[in-house]
Amino acid sequence: LRHGFAPVKQAVAGGQFEYPKGLFFGGKEMQQGPRKYSSFLAERLASAARVLAIDVHTGLGKYGEDTLLVAKSDCATLREEFGERVAPLEPEQSVAYQVRGGMNEMVSRVLPKARVYFIGQEFGTYSPTRVLHALREENLWRHYGGGAVDHPTKRELKDVFCPNNENWRQAVLVRGQELLSKAFEAVLQTN
Repeated sequence: LRHGFAPVKQAVAGGQFEYPKGLFFGGKEMQQGPRKYSSFLAERLASAARVLAIDVHTGLGKYGEDTLLVAKSDCATLREEFGERVAPLEPEQSVAYQVRGGMNEMVSRVLPKARVYFIGQEFGTYSPTRVLHALREENLWRHYGGGAVDHPTKRELKDVFCPNNENWRQAVLVRGQELLSKAFEAVLQTN
């Protein structure tokens, strides 16, 4: 903690590949779902010259607001198109943390001929402390407790990533629709 919040966030959420029962275990190989998605993209978008990919997440940032996380090199270009909520995918400069083997890397790898613009739309929920506590408690229950799905740790984990609050849900829908509309406009303007 003496090094600040960004290094702690990176160390905890950035993922690890050593401890299967630990938080953010990335696995030993690509799983069936991502493999199928990768094949789907390769088949459907093989001829694409430009791709604008949006990956939606929750848990980081201000409650009910979104941050559009993009590669540092694309930040200026995408900020012109999508506004000030665009931020670099850099732990020291935004709510982001770096991961290995993320969706952004997969899309670029699968579509090597395309210019890929990747946006991670991250909707804020609760404080990082509350989110981390829920993750740890659920992980503890899953691996060392009974593991039953109907347990308070499971409900709390769901709530920290999808608050049972109508105002939050409406804000997410509005901002999500706004991003999709702007993305469609951007794609249509370039064709």
